[in-house]
Amino acid sequence: MSASITISDHSISDHSISDHSISHTNTLPGKYKKLLLLSYWLLSNISISDEMRINCFQKLKLYDTTTEQIKFYEEFYINEKQTAKQCKKIISLYQKEQKEKQIPVISGDKIQGRDKLLHDAFINKLITKLLADRT
Repeated sequence: MSASITISDHSISDHSISDHSISHTNTLPGKYKKLLLLSYWLLSNISISDEMRINCFQKLKLYDTTTEQIKFYEEFYINEKQTAKQCKKIISLYQKEQKEKQIPVISGDKIQGRDKLLHDAFINKLITKLLADRT
């Protein structure tokens, strides 16, 4: 086994997956089956076209042999730490962006520039909404 598989910018060679982890049965082991079922469930709950859904199922090796499915899902376990770092980074960037979007609620004379305009617009919206609710 010297072939190499490439999936979404990550590649692993067959020798990095131990032959002991690949059983030659028709049943997918539980730890891989959970990943397959999670992937299926996520795609089933996303609004995408049927053609795109089938394409994603093919990329997730849903229709492949058990051996190919094991190789594919074993890559997740091999790259789990790197994937966790990337996920944490994306979440951190998202939270940072959300924090930057928050409008400070302090007196108007302490705010300058763009933040003052945003603060004034926010106050105006609040006043308009309160007045509209009164009528």
